[in-house]
This record gives sequence, structure tokens and C-alpha cells, in this order.
Amino acid sequence: MMPQRADADQVLYHEYGTQLRRTVDGLYILNVLCGRIVEYGVEIALTADEITSYLDDGGDCFIHNLGEDIYSYPEAFKSRVQRYC
Repeated sequence: MMPQRADADQVLYHEYGTQLRRTVDGLYILNVLCGRIVEYGVEIALTADEITSYLDDGGDCFIHNLGEDIYSYPEAFKSRVQRYC
């Protein structure tokens, strides 16, 4: 497990372009760097089912694959975007 960030969020997974953190409020936030020419971050909150998949059986592999899905098809996650960075 990685150390807490300065804002007290706990980083659970980090690979270049993809970061999962748990906020002090208990939200699981996934930030993915998207774009091939112009890069931008897409940030979503994981659903209850995604959190269960991550915690119960998928772990880092699940987050890696979800990050790849977001990177490849960010428009499919548009309705879930918390913010663009």
C-alpha cells in the first residue's frame, strides 16, 4: 500500500497514467491520463460493483484493465466523469 497524499487521500494503485485513491470520505477515485496528442486527465468515482471487484478478486489487475478501458474509450465514461484535469 502506498503512503497517504498531503490531502489525506490514500493512493491504492499507481502506474504511469493511472491512479486509484481512496478519499477520507471513503470514495474510490480513479484518474486516468487520456489522449494521444493532447493529454488530459479523466477522473471517475468507482461504482459499488467496481469497488467490490477491486477488493474481492480483481485487485490491481482490475484497476489496470479499467484504466485501459477509460484510456481507449473515454467517451464511454463521460456520464461518470467527476472532472477533467
